[in-house]
This record gives sequence, structure tokens and C-alpha cells, in this order.
Amino acid sequence: MSGTIQSPQFRNYKLYMLFWRASLSSRPEGQVMSPATASVQRKPNVLFIGEKPLPDSPTARLASILRTQGFQTNLETNSCSLLTWIKYVNAADAMILITYRCFGFRRMAKILFGVLVGVPLIRRWAGTDVMNCLENSSDRWFARSLNCLVTLNIAAAPHLCEELASIGINSVFLPSSPDLSKILPTSCPRLAGRDILVYMPVHKASLFNELMLNHVFRVNRDIGFIVVGCEDGLRFSEHDNVRVFGWIDDMKEIYPQVGCLLRVSLHDGLPRMVLESLLQCKYVIYSKPMPGCWLAGTFEEIQSCIELYRSVEIINREGIDAVKRILGDGLEERLAETIRQVIQAKTLKVHKQ
Repeated sequence: MSGTIQSPQFRNYKLYMLFWRASLSSRPEGQVMSPATASVQRKPNVLFIGEKPLPDSPTARLASILRTQGFQTNLETNSCSLLTWIKYVNAADAMILITYRCFGFRRMAKILFGVLVGVPLIRRWAGTDVMNCLENSSDRWFARSLNCLVTLNIAAAPHLCEELASIGINSVFLPSSPDLSKILPTSCPRLAGRDILVYMPVHKASLFNELMLNHVFRVNRDIGFIVVGCEDGLRFSEHDNVRVFGWIDDMKEIYPQVGCLLRVSLHDGLPRMVLESLLQCKYVIYSKPMPGCWLAGTFEEIQSCIELYRSVEIINREGIDAVKRILGDGLEERLAETIRQVIQAKTLKVHKQ
């Protein structure tokens, strides 16, 4: 009716419906060609949505891997306009979602729009996102509701698959691949650096056992500790044996100074820092059972592992073999093939219709 006042949400829905109709007529013909014909004409295009694409984020790493495997990628940001999003979706063969909490209408509308025009949605689970669903009923409800739009869930660790299954979400295990260009070769059989590396972001202080870490620092004053990911430079200023760094994009300057990684968290996926440390033959004190690592969850267990670390002089030769057992062969190729299969299945379905 003329003169009716419409809410912003209603106007947004009308806008998206108009854009959807317009996109149906402008979507590239390659999207409904046979897979063989489409592959000759252009590279498959993957659109990332959700996580802020920082240089060392899972989004940036996955996008980099796919580009080396012959994909084109686009990264969505919150500032992305509707018209830019339409352009991204029109070019996309698949969307990959990485998100850790519930999100608002704008992002949900973007995802709905992509699914409506036939772009399959793949969700990547890293660890914190699964924990939030287990502990928070709102996140759990949101994840279950969103799952009806998801073609495939990929989890970074086997135990994440089990945890997702407990809330009714099926997934496949496909671990994260560390960036081997950032791994320094280890030629010396003896440990060079003796400091212990610790990851402790301030906004996740309780998750990474800050109180226990303070006790560890206090008791082991003869050992140097390097804390990374800590946005507060004065966080551990009471300890003379602790150096604090914020977010570090390239750990190449840090790894040579350390011989051990200490990571004791309440919940985890398959941390890249653990894999990178093992690949460089560092010792790892970790709160989850994992090949090549020393298992420790309590202060007493951590202290026992630190005493063991004091006594060793040679590098952790089991580290590289442990990572190979965890990741398996051809991980990056397997990731690319999994996404190609999702795209191919969707293309065949559209082609038959």
C-alpha cells in the first residue's frame, strides 16, 4: 500500500530477492555446463565467508592452499557491499564458511543468497567453534539451524568429528596443513634454543590456563618463556623470565630461540603451532594425546615434563614422523579433491535438472 512504512529488515529482504532474480539471468553459463566442459574453460572459484581474513588465519591458509591447487579464491569482508557480493557469488563454484560464533542478519542473508542461486556451502570447523556449540545453547541451536544449508562439514581433528556428531552434525576429518615455507630446516642434532614457547591470547586467558601458566613461570625461573599471541604486553611483567609478544604473522624469528612448546588448553582442535613445532623437531608439552608430544594436563604433569625437557640435549627426532602419521600423504591434494567433488556433485545435479 502506498505510504506504508517498511522496516529495514523487510527492505533488505526485498533487495536480496531482487538481486537474486537479477543474478539468475546473469549467472555464467559455465555453472551449468558438464564438469568436463567447465573445467576446460576456467578454474574452479571458491568464496570464503565468515572469519576475518588475517594474514595467518585459517581462512588465509586455506585460500593459499587452494590457489596452489589450481583454484581461484575470493575473501568476503564485513565491508563487502551487496553488489560486490553478487559479483562474488556469480563467479563462485563453492562457498567455505569459517565462523566461531552466531552471526547477524547481513551475513546470513549473504549465505542464503549464495545457496539459493545454487552455490554449495562447505563449513570448516577448527576447534573453538565446536567448543562454543558444546557449551552454549544459542551457538548450538544456530549451528544446527545453519546446517540445513551446508553441503559438507569438514573438521580439523578426529575428536571434533565425534563432538559434532554428539549435537547432530555429521562431518569428515580433514586436518589443517601447516605452511612448509615457514618451517626452518633442522640440521643440527642438538637443541639450539632452550626457551619454551607458549601461546596465550588474552581474550582466551581461561581457555589457555593463564593461572596455571603464571605458576609454571614462577616455579621455573631458570627457564626462559616466550609468550606469543598476547595482546597485553604487560600481562606477565612480574616474571623476569618471560618475554611477551603480540600476534606474530611469521614465527621464523621465534622458533630458533625455543626448544619446546607448552600448550595446555581446555579444548583444542589440531593446532598449527603444534604441527609446526614437531616438524622443526621441537619438544611439545600438550594437554591432548598426540603422537610425538608429552601429555600433560595438570601442573604436576607439566612440571614433570619440564624436568624431562631440562635433561635432554638432542632434538625431538620423532616430531617429523609424528606429523606424517597425523596428516597422511597428499593432504593439500586431498583437500582440493574434496572440494572439487562437492562442486562436481552440484554441477551434475543442476545439469540433470
